[in-house]
This record gives sequence, C-alpha cells and structure tokens, in this order.
Amino acid sequence: MKKFIDLCRITVAGGRGGDGLVSFRRERGKPKAGLDGGDGGDGGNLYLETDYNLGTLYDFTNRTSFKAGHGARGGPNDKKGARGKDFVLRVPPGTLVRENVNQLSDQKAIKAAPTLAELSGRDDKVLIACGGRGGRGNAHLPRSSDAMVEYKEKPRRFCQFKGRSKGDSKYYWAEKGMAGQRKEILLELKLIADIGIVGLPNAGKSTLLNALTSSRAEVGSYPFTTLHPNLGVLKLDGTKRGRQRSLVVADIPGLVEGASEGKGLGDEFLRHVERTRVLIHLIDPLTVGDMGESGSDLTEQSWRNYRVVRRELIAWSKALLEKPELIVINKGDVTEVQVGFSEIRERFRLEMGSDVPVILISAVTGQGFDNLLVELRDLVGRIIQKSREDESTKRAGAKDIKIYHINNLKHYKI
Repeated sequence: MKKFIDLCRITVAGGRGGDGLVSFRRERGKPKAGLDGGDGGDGGNLYLETDYNLGTLYDFTNRTSFKAGHGARGGPNDKKGARGKDFVLRVPPGTLVRENVNQLSDQKAIKAAPTLAELSGRDDKVLIACGGRGGRGNAHLPRSSDAMVEYKEKPRRFCQFKGRSKGDSKYYWAEKGMAGQRKEILLELKLIADIGIVGLPNAGKSTLLNALTSSRAEVGSYPFTTLHPNLGVLKLDGTKRGRQRSLVVADIPGLVEGASEGKGLGDEFLRHVERTRVLIHLIDPLTVGDMGESGSDLTEQSWRNYRVVRRELIAWSKALLEKPELIVINKGDVTEVQVGFSEIRERFRLEMGSDVPVILISAVTGQGFDNLLVELRDLVGRIIQKSREDESTKRAGAKDIKIYHINNLKHYKI
C-alpha cells in the first residue's frame, strides 16, 4: 500500500531549444552558393495534468527532478530541427502548485506562498515550464554589419562555424538555442471531499467512516490510530429524481489542544478540511482531555471537547467558521450517554442556537444512523442548490452576447 504524501517539492524544467546550423548550399563550381542553415527546434514544454486514479503524491518521493525533451539542431537545406517532446506530470485532483517555499515543515510559509495553479477538475492541464526557443540558422540571421557587432557583444548566444578557408566571416555563425524555464515548485494536495469528520483522537471517526461507507480504515482502542486522512464513498437515497447521490467522506486524523503549535500530529492535515462542504463534529462524551481520559460530567466534557477542536480549526483558517456542521454525539449505546443526551443537546443549543442539529449515534451498533443520513442529505442538498443558484446568478449578470447570421445583414449580397 502506498504511503499517503500530501506535500512534496520538485524541480521542473522545459527543454532546451536546438542550435541553429551553419551550412552552405553546394552547387557545381560554387562551393558556397548560398546560406541554407536551418533553425533549431523549440524545446518541449512541461505540463501538470489531473489523474483521478491517483490519490497521493507518493510518486514524487523517489524522483524529484523532471525535464522536457530538448529541441534538435537545425539541418541543411533550410530544415528546421525537430521540436522537443512535451513532458506531462500526472497529479491527483485537488493539487495546488506553489513556489518560493524552502521548508516543508513551515506551514505558515506554505500558506503565504504564491499559488501558480490549482488542478481540481477532471482533465485539468496547466503549463508549468515553457521550453526554450530554437536558435536561428545562418540562413535566417541578418547579413549586415550590425549582426557582426551583436555577435562580438554577445558571443554566448551564437555558435561559430569552424571552416578551413577564411571566407566572409559575417556568414560563419548561427544562433544557439535558448534554455527552457526552470522552477522549484511545491505540490500541495488538498483532498476533495463533500463531508469531513473531525474530532479529538479516539472519538470514533474511523469507525463512523467504516460504518457509513465501504472503507476499511484502521480502527484501534488507542489515540492516533489514524495517521493520515482516509476516504470513503457514501451513497444517499431519496433525491428528487430517485437517483442515488454519491458523497465523498474524509476522516481527518485527531486534533488535540495545541495542534496549531505542533502538538500531537500538529495541523499537518487540516488543509484537507478546507475543501469539504460539511463538517461532522464527532464527540465522545465519555472522553475528557486530549489523550482519552474519562470523566464524570458528560455535558461539560462534550462542550469542552467541541471547543478544543473548534479553536484549532479557527487557528488554521477563519474560513472554516463559515462551513455548516453537524454535532454528532457518539457512544449512544451506553446508558450514561443516553440519559445525559438531552442535557448535552440543550447545552449546545444554548451556546450555538436552537437550530443547530445535535444527533445521538453509536458508530459501533449503527444507532441513530437514519437521523444522521437524513440530516446529511438535507444539508448537502441545500448547499448544492445554493451553489447552483449562485452560478445562475453570475451567468445572468454577464453581458448578453448577440449573434448575427450573415444572411440577415442588410447590405449583404451573395
């Protein structure tokens, strides 16, 4: 099984352009009848393209330097050299391309680095490094004294022809091909998921993911069982057209207090929460503290556990506050939780508002899954409907394009 990698730094470069050729046309009795040196071929370009068969950047751990093909040298009889072969790097959807990042451990520097491109859609293709231009052959160089002056000022741009006879020196050079673009870029993967499950370590996130989807995430009775995000596909029934709606669910590794400062697994995987539409905040009322200690006051423990994770999300990005969320109380099969659930729900509604959905479930037995799926279907449906309305509003605000047919023009005659 491939290791989950969501950050890597690579070097990319376009191909070098081919050199121009110094050549002379050969005719009977005229050894140098004219100039016919062809231009060099342009260097190949380097592209990034999305591939939905990939889910990690693991392929870039062993090889970190990529270069497109070089252009071929020009030929005689004014033949242009072959163009260099393009190089296409395939990346998983949700990949961001950044530059000017020196350390992968500095999350603040990564967030502040400029973004060159974002590949999220199917078959997205972006040009990252352009190939160099091919050099001109002597047939296409200017035949004036200015060209000789330019050759003397910038000799590195030209390749000189070494002939036996002295001849006319101003025709004895061709232009060198230019080097392609070279960049050091950072690839950052942000998983594209509809639903993200967040919570403290050992809250039951992986168990809930396995129960809702056909995923097989590792489950254990100790903190930090999940060391990287896991994905699963949830199929919901009950759409207007009677079709199933498939939603991607992401299990985010557990967060502890001080994760934004590097405690525990740190905030290494919080970037994957940014693209989710809905957050499921899973809470274990029987757990207090970051490492799974048990307590007695279920209401205060639940509220404190919620606030700990919420503060870490805000420390990462304030935009996460605007995401809709479901408060899900786990361990509903335990008598203490069943008895104290009404007080827990009232506490959350008192602090956050009466319209906040608070659901009691058991990730092990499946209790309360029907209510959870109904809430998810309604919430995701409203979000999708709102995004469609916003898109239609933007289209309506765009300027109308008038289309004229040539047969309808007044002064047009066939």
